[in-house]
Amino acid sequence: MVAGLVKGEGFAVDASVMEANASRYHGKARDELDWTDAQRQKRAVAEYLAGIETEARIQEGEDGRDGDSDGKPTAAPDRKSPKVISPSDPSSAWTAKANKRVLFGYGLNYLIDVEHAIIVDVEATPARTYDEVASAKTMIDRTEQRLDLKPDWLTADTAYRTGKLLAWLLGKSITPHIPVWERYPSSDGMFSRGEFTCDAERDVYVCPNGKLLRTSGTVHDSRVRNYLSQPQECRACTLKPRCTRAPFKKIARDINENARNHARSLKGTPEFERSSNARKKVEMRFAHLKVQHGFERMRLRGLTGARDEFHLAATVQNLKTMALRLVCLPPRGPVRRLLKRLARLVVLLVDQASTLSFRISRKRLPGAKPTMPRFFRQHRPGADVHRLATKIDPERILPSYRCREGDCCDAIALTSSIQCADRVDLCQYKILPKLD
Repeated sequence: MVAGLVKGEGFAVDASVMEANASRYHGKARDELDWTDAQRQKRAVAEYLAGIETEARIQEGEDGRDGDSDGKPTAAPDRKSPKVISPSDPSSAWTAKANKRVLFGYGLNYLIDVEHAIIVDVEATPARTYDEVASAKTMIDRTEQRLDLKPDWLTADTAYRTGKLLAWLLGKSITPHIPVWERYPSSDGMFSRGEFTCDAERDVYVCPNGKLLRTSGTVHDSRVRNYLSQPQECRACTLKPRCTRAPFKKIARDINENARNHARSLKGTPEFERSSNARKKVEMRFAHLKVQHGFERMRLRGLTGARDEFHLAATVQNLKTMALRLVCLPPRGPVRRLLKRLARLVVLLVDQASTLSFRISRKRLPGAKPTMPRFFRQHRPGADVHRLATKIDPERILPSYRCREGDCCDAIALTSSIQCADRVDLCQYKILPKLD
């Protein structure tokens, strides 16, 4: 913030699924699990069982404390229990989000400042949309308490369109630039919901034939109230074939529908369009993390382990951004070139350190070979390095690696595990870093 990289005017929030360190073939139903003493001693299982006990106490009214990000999930009595649980990592969620195969995963939640895509807060949750949406409020509150930052507007995708979240944002004077899902007109000629007029003063809906739909005031699923018509009026109505196929008409209205209507009214404004374009920055954070750093599967288990890995990943990405943004370059000359090369060196070193930390497992079998970066997996030792060097821009690679045995070639590589095709007998992995 001191350097001006975080302005605090607009934030973007999103989540991405990370595969948990658990086999998708060994899931069990909750009532089938019989935890042994050896399993109960593991940290991931102990955290999960502690969270279950906390939920039970809250439901019985013995303890009113909420859950937090220390591995104890927040109790939600109105939610269903998960169908499948992993015995090795029970806090992970059984999900098939993002058109992937069914797996156990965690949700990586980022809250970024859209000015320079600086990550201001991170939260680890099970890979469920409900938990990911709830984590947005946690991250915004925590950022306000720790960093004294509260955005003027927040942009997100349609997963965050819930009336509860929109009403909470408006209560904190944060403009929600979030698209709200609309019900489009039916293709078979039936009346759409827009044909029914809401009378807020009388708390009723008026159908196209002038009849009233009333509500008893009961809130269903802690979210909606149902407005129902009278069956005898529907039987005598001439517009019933275009209204409903049921004996009566029912309209479900969100208890925070006013907040949803306010969010709908913002769509199409210049501010909404600009914030929608800025939302792609948080998507690029996930793309860089998975593609460039190779972080696609968890190494640690439990919510605490996921939180530690996610904070490490966010730290690496923020360091890269700071190295590129905070270098004050002079207009021209050798000093500018030197500073640019130093900045790229820092970025490369951070890249390589994070790639190794994410790719190398904690337990390696005896005799196992180190993991090579993704770009060089197709190039085995002894490959044609001359052909490989033509695909690399030398100005963007620091430090560059050159052969130590003479000047047999000018090939440049990114790793020390590539041999020179011309001098294989002399170049047995003897490549040392040397700055140009």
